[in-house]
Amino acid sequence: MQPQAHWQTAMTTVVEAIGRFPGKSSNIWLKDYPRGSCSVTSFAIGRFLLERHGEDWSLVSRSGPEYTHTWLVLAPEDAVVASIDATVHQFPGISTEPFVGVGHSPANEHFPDLMGGPVRMSSVPAWWHHGATREVYEWLFPRLGLAPFVDEALP
Repeated sequence: MQPQAHWQTAMTTVVEAIGRFPGKSSNIWLKDYPRGSCSVTSFAIGRFLLERHGEDWSLVSRSGPEYTHTWLVLAPEDAVVASIDATVHQFPGISTEPFVGVGHSPANEHFPDLMGGPVRMSSVPAWWHHGATREVYEWLFPRLGLAPFVDEALP
């Protein structure tokens, strides 16, 4: 399987839009981008790929000795065939640039402990989101041409 050009385009489009978020400097998840921004960024890229290309990527959250990290995997029948890790470069010992490609993210071997199972973009539960993400998604999704973010479980 070859990496698809639209994966890179999706990542770039979302990351550029996140960079324009007006509250970025005060938002706990975006103020130190890419550090601490992995779940917000991964969720937004996953929604983009689901709505624009019908691809149901999964969010994977793993932990290591000091940090946790989240990225996207395309894993039909539970066999990872591709990954998008837009913020892996927050860990310079792992990578100096985002990862979009076939196989596992370079972060996979550095974060050995799976935190729950992978969560498909088509069925992300309310508990997966955390505070201060609603304002990002409510601003970001219309600018990306995505359906509005709705999650009544968020405060």
